[in-house]
Amino acid sequence: MDFDTILKAIVTLDKPVLIKLVSTALSYGVVFGSVILKVPQILAIIRSNSAEGISLTSVLIETFVYVIAASWGLVNGLEFKDFGENVFILGQLVILVLMVSFHHNKMLQGVLGFAVISTIGWALSFEMVPLAVHSMLLNCQSLIGMASRLPQVYLNYKKKSTGQLSFATFFLAFGGGVARLLTTAVNVKAEQGRNTLLTQFGIAVFLNGVVLTQILMYTGLFKKGGKKDDKKKAAVTNNKKKSA
Repeated sequence: MDFDTILKAIVTLDKPVLIKLVSTALSYGVVFGSVILKVPQILAIIRSNSAEGISLTSVLIETFVYVIAASWGLVNGLEFKDFGENVFILGQLVILVLMVSFHHNKMLQGVLGFAVISTIGWALSFEMVPLAVHSMLLNCQSLIGMASRLPQVYLNYKKKSTGQLSFATFFLAFGGGVARLLTTAVNVKAEQGRNTLLTQFGIAVFLNGVVLTQILMYTGLFKKGGKKDDKKKAAVTNNKKKSA
């Protein structure tokens, strides 16, 4: 899409071209934003010297989800703007797997799990696995995505705490997922797995929203407003008593 086409679309309010333009801008925004997606979580672990409340199982399964998505984009020749975030997030997940494994004293499990996932990813990316199997994995990705979040959701609920989970990381993931729903609907063709990808992103948005809600609940952010109101009411009551 050249500059003249973009300018003409803006002047004439050409709806299809404007939608394509917005979708393309969002796609690049998602990719660039993904470069720092897991950074707040990594920094939170470094600052606290703890990975408390972070499920290693969830991180490993999430890594597998992004391996499937990244390899699918490579094999099917999708434009980098339509799947590039998977590549950047994978690099950050490698760091997270090692950090969480170390702090949980589960280095062997973490390294072995990542080795298996990396081997599968390599085979998928170089088409050593039949496309039908790759497609089946993509179709199952929604279930795998749920499996990557549910252990974390359950752990949060069980402990009534989100430990070192980063609000910023999950907020960025939630916003990126919403944007990716739009860009996938516009940019990805049906034969490239559009409906499957839309389902996957929809479930991811929902589950990231659940974790965000848990962070707000268990860190007391929902209650702080209420506590302030209670303090104000108490102050007013005391002032009335003094006046009386």
